[in-house]
Amino acid sequence: MRSASVNHSIGLTRTGTTERRLTARTHGSCGELARRIVGSAALSRYDAGASRAASSLASDAPLQGGERLRPSAGAPAWLATRRVPASARDFVMPQRHEQYTETEHLVWRTLVRRNLQAVEQYAERLYEPYIAGLKDLGLDQERIPTLEAINAKLAPTGWMAVCVEGYIPAPVYAELIANRIFPMSRNVRHMAHIDFSPTPDLVHDIFGHLPLLFHAPYQRYLQRLAAMTARAEASPWDHALYLANRRMGALKSDPDAPRDLVAAAEAEVDRVQRHLLANPSELTHLARVFLWSIEFGLIGTRDSYRVLGAGLLSSLSECAALYEPGADIRPFSIAVIEKDIHFSDHQAQYYLFESYEQLDFVLDEYQAKMRLRAGSAVVGVM
Repeated sequence: MRSASVNHSIGLTRTGTTERRLTARTHGSCGELARRIVGSAALSRYDAGASRAASSLASDAPLQGGERLRPSAGAPAWLATRRVPASARDFVMPQRHEQYTETEHLVWRTLVRRNLQAVEQYAERLYEPYIAGLKDLGLDQERIPTLEAINAKLAPTGWMAVCVEGYIPAPVYAELIANRIFPMSRNVRHMAHIDFSPTPDLVHDIFGHLPLLFHAPYQRYLQRLAAMTARAEASPWDHALYLANRRMGALKSDPDAPRDLVAAAEAEVDRVQRHLLANPSELTHLARVFLWSIEFGLIGTRDSYRVLGAGLLSSLSECAALYEPGADIRPFSIAVIEKDIHFSDHQAQYYLFESYEQLDFVLDEYQAKMRLRAGSAVVGVM
């Protein structure tokens, strides 16, 4: 049931000059260069999907309660008062719950029941705080929950959720997470992709991520990783990977997409990943730490481990494969910064950590590397 698209990354609140630098990464010259890197006329029509949120926010279309989402013309109260950073407002959107179709409610109902049955069946393999958090969410099993209902459940944690549409740039996702705001896709997967969604979807976000927001050690680690990512340097190739993954997800979600275009999109993702493997930025490294811990992490010992990663917790087939003979499970270390994720397929290997202290140790190691690079840069300037 996992969404294949977990390429959101993380970050920290930024104000003033640093916030403008964050925005420039996504929308300025860096973004323009990234678009040139992946500039394919044949594939460009699939870029529209992740842009709909921004375009809808810039429109005059009336929303629930007569609100209009035009940040430049005065943001509605739900944006202004709920900690949403200004740099992220073009990507945050209302849920428009009334627009969900009966088929989408059926997909939700089917997956909720299957997931809850799986949690009961495989409880001994799942991280205990996840099971407790799922109970705390108290999800409606018949209809897609409203954003308001979800936030009422999350209120005791100090976190909240907002809706976005599919893929959003990593720095935007980062800015939201750093403010204890979880960006939840409002999209529901197609029935044809009920087991494995090629793009970010509401089911993955609710089942995979939200339950662990009730667990304080998880929150603390997530925010520390966010703080480091906020200081990380990025390259145009990071944004190019976002664009390439977005295209590939859109193509794989389209049952009528020509196979040659799907192959071309996959090749483009591989090309950008190869470049980043040889020329990684700090953002690349820390995004990988996020993915191998928050999305695909295992906790415990080699003889007795539990599933913690959101990408696994929302994927029955991949989760089950972890307990089959021959599963490649490796100790979590700073080496994960050199290993990419396959966003539209099961992973070839997984990483196991014994505790959050082990995760902190890896962050300590990388933080020291960041300080060394920063010091070298200052010496070079002098």
